[in-house]
Amino acid sequence: WGRAVRQALRNTILEVENKERRAKITLACWDDFTPERAIEELRQAAMSHRIHNHPLLVEMNQRGLSKTSIKLFLDNYYVNNRVFHLHIAAQSLSTPFELRAELYKNLHDELGAGDPEAAHPLLFLRNYRSLGDTQVIKPLLGSIYLLNTKIFHTLLCGNYKQGLGALGFLELAMPNQMQMLLDGLKKSGLPERDLIFWELHISLDKDHGECWFDEMRKILHTREDAYQILEGGIATLEARSVFYDSVWKAGAESQKCAA
Repeated sequence: WGRAVRQALRNTILEVENKERRAKITLACWDDFTPERAIEELRQAAMSHRIHNHPLLVEMNQRGLSKTSIKLFLDNYYVNNRVFHLHIAAQSLSTPFELRAELYKNLHDELGAGDPEAAHPLLFLRNYRSLGDTQVIKPLLGSIYLLNTKIFHTLLCGNYKQGLGALGFLELAMPNQMQMLLDGLKKSGLPERDLIFWELHISLDKDHGECWFDEMRKILHTREDAYQILEGGIATLEARSVFYDSVWKAGAESQKCAA
């Protein structure tokens, strides 16, 4: 009965989440819809999200964090980063054939663009060179929530428009975060030679984000299409913000205990 119980619990949680989210998400161009207006509104929604000014990123960017807090951040970031390429692969299962080229281009980049040693999960591990490896990661709830949100939208929901919205919003919003994280890690004492993962994603994610939005133009024909893309995008950006919330809160609690 375990699988049935887990699915019932998941569906109940999703019903509550979706009801609350849909009460907050609105499409301003709903009554005056054109694909061009919708694309611009989607872009603005991604770029004006609270994630761009999250206090964790601001603190890292301005002052840096302690070694303990940086380790906490990296461990929990890795929970999601190590399988991001699998979300892209999963998304291709429901995405129409003619839209898969961009997915596979992104997947090719994630896996090192032909060089297995340059696969992004391996580049990420260079962050640990000066900190020491973590043998066992005990993920924060926010990390698991982000992981589950991406699994749902790219694999389980069966709506490729929501999934493309989830990936598109993530990629479009990423360069700004990556720059703040790169600067924050430098200020926290990590050597620049170990930070290639973040440097690479500032440029790569800018290209990926623009390409995702170009792909969405091909599937965005009605206001319902736009809303589904918006729903997937906002859900995933909010889940990533919850991940940052979780790290921020855990870091603050750790400092109180140390004091």
